[in-house]
Amino acid sequence: MSKRRRLGKQNIKAQRTKRNKAHSELRRTQKAAGLIAPPSATISNGKCSYDNVEEEKAARQDAVTQQIKVYRSMLPILLKRLAKIKDPRSGCARCNCFYKKHHCKSLD
Repeated sequence: MSKRRRLGKQNIKAQRTKRNKAHSELRRTQKAAGLIAPPSATISNGKCSYDNVEEEKAARQDAVTQQIKVYRSMLPILLKRLAKIKDPRSGCARCNCFYKKHHCKSLD
């Protein structure tokens, strides 16, 4: 059995420089051919797009208002669907009050 050995630091560095040179050469030939390199997806390091605090508050308030409208429209439907689910808890047989050892005095 032969042992596998990891690459040394010099080999890793040599491979990285070779890969970077090949990448830059590829970009150079694409640029010469008139192709545009696709932009890389990075997080912007810019400031907020709002001019002042009031605009940002108004935009956030509008977003929350729209989300509440969606929730309010969905809530009755969800409640109806959830009401169809039977309660798995075993309760009192007389009044269904969810206490196992319970004497129903209200119905006596």
